[in-house]
Amino acid sequence: MSCLARAEPIVHSIVTNTTTQAAHRAYIVVVTMLSVFAMWVTVQPIQVGLRTLITDDCTPQEQAEANAWAARYNNLAAALSHLAAWLDLLPHSTGGHTVFMDMSSFAILLLTITIVISCLAVREPLRHRESSINTSKTSARVTLYDLRKLCFARSGHVRNVCLVQFFSWLGWFPFLYYVVTYIQSISKPLQGMIKEPDPRIGPLTLLAFSTVAFFASISLPILASTGTYFSLRRLWIVTLTLFGISMLATLVVTSTAGTVLLFGLVGCSWASTVWVPFALLGADTSKHSPPMEHATPLSSSEDLFDSEQAQCLLNIKEDGNHLSSHPGLIYGLHNVSICLPQMLVSLGMGFYSLLHGRETGARGEQTLDLAWTLRLGGVFALVAAYFATRLKDI
Repeated sequence: MSCLARAEPIVHSIVTNTTTQAAHRAYIVVVTMLSVFAMWVTVQPIQVGLRTLITDDCTPQEQAEANAWAARYNNLAAALSHLAAWLDLLPHSTGGHTVFMDMSSFAILLLTITIVISCLAVREPLRHRESSINTSKTSARVTLYDLRKLCFARSGHVRNVCLVQFFSWLGWFPFLYYVVTYIQSISKPLQGMIKEPDPRIGPLTLLAFSTVAFFASISLPILASTGTYFSLRRLWIVTLTLFGISMLATLVVTSTAGTVLLFGLVGCSWASTVWVPFALLGADTSKHSPPMEHATPLSSSEDLFDSEQAQCLLNIKEDGNHLSSHPGLIYGLHNVSICLPQMLVSLGMGFYSLLHGRETGARGEQTLDLAWTLRLGGVFALVAAYFATRLKDI
């Protein structure tokens, strides 16, 4: 994260003054892509671990509420950080620091503190001996069988959730990554400034987006819990459709104020994206988890472990859609369905930037490129909404 925010200074410190502008720009793109990939890889254990804790410690009835609270904290933290960026609270006027640099350092500090608190405060129950002797050939065979069932089961619930996530994140990643660049490219320069737009319009857009997402993360779970027409599946379909239409609406909404309002409305869609899929997976996984009182102690014999592995294989063959004995595997595959489209979009945009890099004066062409990137993401969001209609309610 720190290297991503400091890609340009890193390149400046490495390359020589004789390097051409095109080569210099290519180095920045490479450093940025490598930093993004490294950040994706290192954040996966954190995401999988936190979501698995919710699944292990909550009943099926508590899954939706627990994941809703996780989404609320997520959106509240985003709103507060974007508020700090918009108010320009962190000092960065000296030493060439930018808002992005200081906010990344602040995020790293908060991430460290919260992870330490989680490790000290949460006590994870020990269910099976798999954690200590899961290197056997039988266990590996079970995992491979699980993967095949998850990916190729005809009516697999986990597979369908991952499929929706894959297409939705083909739309979400361009929006989250380029929203500031896009809004600044269409905003008019401030009075007294020749070319530069208002530098705070980007943080303002993110603040509107995250604030709406926070309040939506409070209201949407309440709406879903009332037992009305809006179930988790239907909420996800509606909000994905809203996101897709909003991105396509950039064809007609071209003003700065209108775009800020439009992107703020997308916060409703984001609130469901960080809540509904995890609640669906958590409820489905927890529903079929073995009760805690039947957990195998660490002093169990090898024969008992082998019998459990055989029973696990039997359970999987009987029901390929509910692989509750491997929640980490399920959330790992779910994270792959989120990260893979981000990698594809990042690689595509990176190569496009290298091959068709815009000069400083080609601001209009750059705006057009970003606009069509967002609109294409909107099309993928509508595809995701279609696949969400195949999901079942939990």
